[in-house]
Amino acid sequence: MILHEGAGNMADVGSRMAELWRGAGALAGREPWLVGGAVALLSISGFVADNLGRGGTMASAVAQLAVQWGLLRHVALREQWVAESGRTGGIVALFGQQFLTTLGMMLGLVLLVVPGLYVAARWSAASAIVIAEDLRVTDAIGESWRRTQGWALPVAILLCLLFAPFVLLIGGIIALSDVDASETMVELAMTNVVIALATVAAWYVGLAVYARTRAPQEALEQVFA
Repeated sequence: MILHEGAGNMADVGSRMAELWRGAGALAGREPWLVGGAVALLSISGFVADNLGRGGTMASAVAQLAVQWGLLRHVALREQWVAESGRTGGIVALFGQQFLTTLGMMLGLVLLVVPGLYVAARWSAASAIVIAEDLRVTDAIGESWRRTQGWALPVAILLCLLFAPFVLLIGGIIALSDVDASETMVELAMTNVVIALATVAAWYVGLAVYARTRAPQEALEQVFA
């Protein structure tokens, strides 16, 4: 599926990955404080969740949703992706989109890893569409699927690269730690920082995908400079 989409066009995959990465970096680099604040808030909420049990996990999930909504909305308004009315998608719509896409990706991962990655790539712009264009959840998911035709492989590879440090860190902690011992505070803090960095980076990749698949050709230089 994902390999078939990239077959015969592999020469373009690297350049498209680089284009998206530059776009994500440009969007993030315009306001480093926003990136740092989001990473800090996600790290803290994750650390609290690890130490407070089920209640903390619920609070962390709400905090992450709020941070994501605030960041995406701020960037959409800053980049003037929003209609003249200034109306953006709400946090409830973002929750609905996240719930449906996460469910679909989990189902894909349960069946096989590759379908899950393919679905994640094709739905990577859905959150930005919900916020910037104030579409209904199902319409936003469908639009993301339509717009990312031909972009699945580069986006999937980028997402894998973003979360690879987290997988390596967890593997290292497991390999070096006592099997019967729980994670130390330092290990928990490190894990949450890495997860937060990867999560925020993935948000910006999604924003770059949105910018690349919706912007007029003449506007791309400004976004991807």
